[in-house]
Amino acid sequence: MKTVLFILLMCSFQFSLAFGLSGSWTGQGQLKTNGQIQEQPCQMTLNIDHTESTFCVLKSEFKCPGMNIVNKKQTVLQIKDGQLMNGEAVLGTISETQMHSQSTMPDGRSSEYLIELKDPTHLFYKDSVEWYKGYVTEIEGLLE
Repeated sequence: MKTVLFILLMCSFQFSLAFGLSGSWTGQGQLKTNGQIQEQPCQMTLNIDHTESTFCVLKSEFKCPGMNIVNKKQTVLQIKDGQLMNGEAVLGTISETQMHSQSTMPDGRSSEYLIELKDPTHLFYKDSVEWYKGYVTEIEGLLE
């Protein structure tokens, strides 16, 4: 009986750790520069920590032809009533299966991010960044 209770406790503990978008995700994607698709695919990696009250990209890496981006741990963002928050600033919306944000920086750069859990083993990722007027990069991919 103790063994059965221990196993049930451990299983429920494991499930409580894996919430929503959390996980280590890898896959391939496509880079577009000003709408032109690059021929070779990008290798993509995302490590996400998502709880009922917080969201954080622990690491992201995009290895694309002519572009290699590695981002370390980002700011831990708060979740309040389905809104993604950095302090009092609303950055976007979030649910257990999707995160969407848009922003414009003081220097004029704009960005949009979408992360969506398609099923328990597939995560869709898309970002679009306008680095300056007339120069936009987009990365889109399906990760497992």
